[in-house]
Formats: sequence, C-alpha cells, structure tokens
Amino acid sequence: MELLPALSRSFDQMHRVASGVTADDYRRSTPCSDWDVAALMTHAFGVVDAMGTVASGGAPGAFTLDRNAPGAQFRTLADKALAAWKADGVFQREMALGAGPMPGQMYASINVLDTLTHAWDLAIATDQDATIDDDLATFTLGLCEQIIRPEIRSGRFDDAVPTSPDASATERLVAFLGRKA
Repeated sequence: MELLPALSRSFDQMHRVASGVTADDYRRSTPCSDWDVAALMTHAFGVVDAMGTVASGGAPGAFTLDRNAPGAQFRTLADKALAAWKADGVFQREMALGAGPMPGQMYASINVLDTLTHAWDLAIATDQDATIDDDLATFTLGLCEQIIRPEIRSGRFDDAVPTSPDASATERLVAFLGRKA
C-alpha cells in the first residue's frame, strides 16, 4: 500500500465512525484516558484540519468541533486535507507543526497513524465496529514502527501490549500503540 491511499482510507474509517456518534456519546470515556469522546474528536479532527492547512501552504488556526454534524464536518476536513496531500512536491516540502520541521511525507504518515488510531479509539468508546482492514492496519503498523521510537514513546504512547501469535492486524496495531483490543 502507498501513503496517499492509506491516508484516504484512514479518513474514510474516521468518517464512518464519526458519522455514528450521537449527542449522548460526547461525555463517554475513551481509550485515551485524558479525553472523553468530544475531546478526542476535537483533537483528531483538529489534527486533520491543521495538517491539511499546512500541506496546502497555510497556517493552522483554532479548531471547533461541530457536535451537530461531526461526520459531515470530518468529511469536509478530510477532503480538503487529502486534496492538499495530493499536490505535486508536497511530500518533499519541509513543513512545521507541533513536532517541528520535517518533510511532508513524515507529517502525512503521522496523519495516517493519528487518524486511524483515534478512529479505533472513537469506535471503542461509542460501541461501534473498530475493525480496521488488514492491509491498512498492517501498513499503519509499519509506519508506527518507524515513527514511534522508544525515545518518543514516553509521554505520548503507552508501552506496547503483548499480543498472541494469532492476533489480527488491528489487534497488533493497537497493541503496539499501548491499547488493548
């Protein structure tokens, strides 16, 4: 799998899950212990918005979650971000966000893993199907293994959780990120 299709599919996964969130879900706890559903969505949507804005050459601004239509809001953000990521040369251009300056390809990779991980978190929190397609989960696990080095795990990700030899691709991905499927 290549990075752009993975990004598109991670956006599709988040869109599907976000579209299933109801007003009663916003106060529910999530696998991210510091965030309820509303805070998790605000973070995940805000990351897509900020990265898409920076990829298109702009400066990110404040983000506000639309609690009345989160699925539609996410689709709009995702479509805008995906269009920015498809621009010629964007993966090679240096960008700067919270993690500091690095090539666009690295930020796009972070965009995949952040979006897909939080789509899983959101699905778990709202009792939706959290299964990730095997190809996408395997590709994203490969990104995670490159990006989440031991020196950056502390304070950002819990320790990896052991899995059984027959664990699914989704289970292996979320276990690497310190979550229990």
